[in-house]
Amino acid sequence: MTPHHCPTLETPVSSSPTRDRTARLDRLSSVIDHASHWLPAQGPITVFIHHNTLHALEELPFDDAVKRGSRIFGCHPFLPEEDYRRKLAAGRIRPADLEMVLRQDLGARADAPILSLGTRLSLRLAMLEHPFCLGPAAELRWFVAETDALTRIRREASPAARERLLGNTQRWIMRDVRGKIAAPGGAANGSAPPIDPHLRQRMAGLFKHFGEASIERWSSRTWEAFTLQAQWRVCHEGVHGLRPAPVVPSEMIRHRDWLLEATGDDSDSLVQAVMIRFCAPFLDQGFAHWPLPYRALVFFRAFSTLYRQEAGPPDLWLRDLPRELGRLEEAAITPRESILESLEMLGVMDGAASDLRTGLPWQMVEIHEPVRLLFVIESTPARMEAIMQKNPAIGQLCRNGWIQLTVLDPESPAIQVFEGGAFHPYDPLATRLPRVATSTDWYRGCRDHLEYAEITG
Repeated sequence: MTPHHCPTLETPVSSSPTRDRTARLDRLSSVIDHASHWLPAQGPITVFIHHNTLHALEELPFDDAVKRGSRIFGCHPFLPEEDYRRKLAAGRIRPADLEMVLRQDLGARADAPILSLGTRLSLRLAMLEHPFCLGPAAELRWFVAETDALTRIRREASPAARERLLGNTQRWIMRDVRGKIAAPGGAANGSAPPIDPHLRQRMAGLFKHFGEASIERWSSRTWEAFTLQAQWRVCHEGVHGLRPAPVVPSEMIRHRDWLLEATGDDSDSLVQAVMIRFCAPFLDQGFAHWPLPYRALVFFRAFSTLYRQEAGPPDLWLRDLPRELGRLEEAAITPRESILESLEMLGVMDGAASDLRTGLPWQMVEIHEPVRLLFVIESTPARMEAIMQKNPAIGQLCRNGWIQLTVLDPESPAIQVFEGGAFHPYDPLATRLPRVATSTDWYRGCRDHLEYAEITG
């Protein structure tokens, strides 16, 4: 379905319904064939090998190809930001990892100062380590009123940063602000610039709340609360009068998108739970303990026969599935005809303004984020560069970042990593491996690749 119009059924004018039906089936086959060019062509494998599900995009750098694939397939290229923040909190992502990536991204701009706030690197690093909390105005007002957000500095802040914030605020208040609050126009105390009238009014209320007369005797906790509330009012005044950012409506491409917005139920999750369980034993190469019933039949017939059992499927939302499968079987409807019938019932066009397009939401990150194969080869950089020069396909995979290549020098313990088109000495972030009692202790709660660890049990 295209996002530019509502789904409607196109019925071409034809003198022969049979010829029209055949033509529509042929167009459907063409669409399926076109979509298959973007999908892996390799069938089930009996041993583990590197299998690139984006082989049609290998001419692009890895990150660019993943993003391009997300646009083609309508899926998410990476895990949600919240997942990465949970990994950071759990130690799976380290601050040193963030700093390394940011330095690569910023280059020479990393150490450039940003006013008096620090360097561009430190600002970007703080934004990644301490995310902004977003929410509607009512939620924000509740958070400010019911928590200690405006009385105590966050625990994540280092002692040095806390003391610097409090010290700078105290000097600013005592030197530049205090005398200007009561002065007409806010222009007292030397040559310091006057305070904005709106901000002066807000600060006057803050002084009154905390008791300006006793400011010389304020405790450190009072200064902490005053600092946070002053910072809050300064920020509030800074965005005063700004128009809210326009809300960009989400693109409704598929029927699933409309259903999800209207009901909150994700049909993809329901369907994938059934199909993943069915496809795995159907494609089994003899490793499963129990064979799939009716596996000798073709995919469509095996599924139909299995789910037409008297007991029926266990899921409530599939209670009418046996009856529908029985109708297809009795009418001798082929898989291709069943697809076309479903598209017609959903009102999906199949003509010149076709709505048909591939859509595999979340398939790329249903189990884990995009990962690459790591090769550690005992060789020299010169030999590996010669191999890449001789074999363009290998060179393309390495230079575009589809595989991670590392060489271990045969004559020494030196390790070099291939990055940015050249080999560089490997600089480990840690000199000792983490120690755990069992491998289960190490990978429990994780679903992606883990670094090496020393098993002591």
